[in-house]
Amino acid sequence: MSEPPPRSPWSDPAYSPSPQPPQPGQPPAYGVRYGAPPQHGAPYGVPPAKPEIPGLGFPSRRLVARLIDISISVTAAVAAGVTLAAATANADNEIPPPAIAGMFVIILGGIWGYEAVQLAVWGRTLGKRVMKLRVAPKSDIDAPLPAGRGLGRAAAYPLLFTIIGALPLIGLVSTLNVLWHLWDRPLRQCLHDKVAGTVVVDARVRP
Repeated sequence: MSEPPPRSPWSDPAYSPSPQPPQPGQPPAYGVRYGAPPQHGAPYGVPPAKPEIPGLGFPSRRLVARLIDISISVTAAVAAGVTLAAATANADNEIPPPAIAGMFVIILGGIWGYEAVQLAVWGRTLGKRVMKLRVAPKSDIDAPLPAGRGLGRAAAYPLLFTIIGALPLIGLVSTLNVLWHLWDRPLRQCLHDKVAGTVVVDARVRP
């Protein structure tokens, strides 16, 4: 009787190259965790993207709201500063240094006061009210904005946008502040939101 032909390791299930359960007392094969489900999704070493939280303010609506607020607050503050300068100018139309300092205080204070009072009382400015947005605390975006948090957010915006943005070469900070929410995830925060711990939400979805 002839002997049976040798069995090929590639045709015999016993020689399957797929990982096999370890024998008692033996560790699993290197790189294989026995019993682990197959892994799918992001490649190895790439963290999964954070999903965006629903109900946040849409960027275009936030931009329009900001333009409305800037138009109102800056116009009113500059008008008050110019009025002070005109009232204190002498016969030669020279403005004394104290009046110039007071003019800057009025302008910056007016910009801060416009945001601070409205955020502390209503949690939204006039521009955000028109665009159906509101500001909420980061810790609970469905809760109303605490008054202290609103005052802090109002102070952070002029600091990043007006003061730092007016300095040469550092104006990039003010631009980044405005654009930061376009790529920030998952809360779409601007830099002044991160400083104050706030987020902007859609008031129609999260009233």
